[in-house]
Amino acid sequence: MDIDFKKAELGDLNYYLLKNMRDVFLEEESEIRDNTLFIPEYSLSIRPDVIKSDESMAVINYHLYSEKWDREIFECSASMGTDRKHALSMAEGSFCFGIMSGIKFMMNGESFKEIETEYNGIHKWKMYSSNIVGMGDIPETKNPNEFWKILENEIPKYLGNQKISYIKVFAAKNNNQITGECRINDEPIKELGELIADYASQWNTENFGSKKQFFFAVQENSTYIPYPYNEEEIEKFVLEAAYMFDKCETEKDLDDMIVQLGEKTKDYDLAEELINFIPEICAERGFPDITYPEKINICIGEDKILEVNKSQIFSYSMIKKAVNHMIDHGHILKDLYFKYIGISSTYNVICRAKEKDGIDITKEKGAVISTAYGFSSEYKLR
Repeated sequence: MDIDFKKAELGDLNYYLLKNMRDVFLEEESEIRDNTLFIPEYSLSIRPDVIKSDESMAVINYHLYSEKWDREIFECSASMGTDRKHALSMAEGSFCFGIMSGIKFMMNGESFKEIETEYNGIHKWKMYSSNIVGMGDIPETKNPNEFWKILENEIPKYLGNQKISYIKVFAAKNNNQITGECRINDEPIKELGELIADYASQWNTENFGSKKQFFFAVQENSTYIPYPYNEEEIEKFVLEAAYMFDKCETEKDLDDMIVQLGEKTKDYDLAEELINFIPEICAERGFPDITYPEKINICIGEDKILEVNKSQIFSYSMIKKAVNHMIDHGHILKDLYFKYIGISSTYNVICRAKEKDGIDITKEKGAVISTAYGFSSEYKLR
C-alpha cells in the first residue's frame, strides 16, 4: 500500500498496519474485514488502533479476540523511530514478534508448563509464553524463562476461574532509572512489578534498554466453570445499577436496591458485586495517588472472611472496564461519579483521617488503603 506518511490520517495508518500484518503472517491464511485482520485457523480477530503517530514516536492499541477465549486481549505497543514510518514499523514489529508469538504458541498447543491452583476448587492450567522482545542496551541472555523464574511461584495466586488470563511483563533500565511492570489482564499488579523492577536493577547496562514478554494461562475444560455473562452483558448490568443508584436518596433506598437489582438481574450474587465494587472502583479512579493492594477481604455473613486477589474474581475486571468506559464516554456514570465516591469505604477512610487526625491521606506519599467488602451469608464467590 503506497502511503504519504506525512499526510496520512490515523485511519489510513490502521489499514496500512493491517496490510503489513497480513504479509507478516504468511503462514496463516488471513483476510481483512471491518478494520480487522481475521485469521480463520485460530478464529482470531486483530484490530489495530493508532493512538499516536508522529516523526519520532508511534503508539498503537491492539484488540484481539477469539471465540475460544472468555475475554478480549489488549496490548499497547509503543516505539521510537527515526521517522514516522520507522516508528510505526518498530511498534508493529514489537507486537508481531512479541505477544503474537505467544498467541501462536497458545493456539497451536505448544505449552511449556502445567500448573494447578485452588480457588473455590481445584483448577488446572497450561502455561504458554511469548518470545522476549528486547530493545536497546540489555544484558545478553538465551534463557527464555528468565522472567518466569521470578514469577512462577506468584502467578498462581492471582488466577481464579477464568478460561484465559494473560500476563504482560515489562522491564527497563536507563542509568539509575528502573521500570518494572507486571500486568494481569491489563491490570497492573504492584507487588509483581516490584519483583521485575528489582531484577532490572541488576542489569549491568549504561544506556536505555528494555525487555517485554507475555504469558498466557489457559484453564483445562475439565476444571473450568463457564461464567454466565460476557463483557457486553456486564456493561448492561452496570448501567442498570447506575440508573437505580441515581434514584437513591437515603440509606434505606440503598438497602432496598440490593433486592431490586437482584430481581432485575436474576442474579443476586452479581447484584451484590455491582453494589460493592462500583463505588470503590470510582474512588480508586478519583484518588489515583493512593495505593490499593490487589489483595482484599471478602466478608460473607458474620463469620466468614475470604482473602482473595481482585484478579481472581471473575466479574471484577469486567465491572471495572465497564465503569471506566462509561465515565470516559459520558454515560450516566459520569454524572454519578462523585455520588458513588461519596458512599465508598475509601472516601470514608479519607474523611475520618482528616476529621480525627488532621491528615490528608490523598497528599501523603506512600498512602495505602486496603478494602474489605461485606456480602450476605447467601453470597457465592465466582
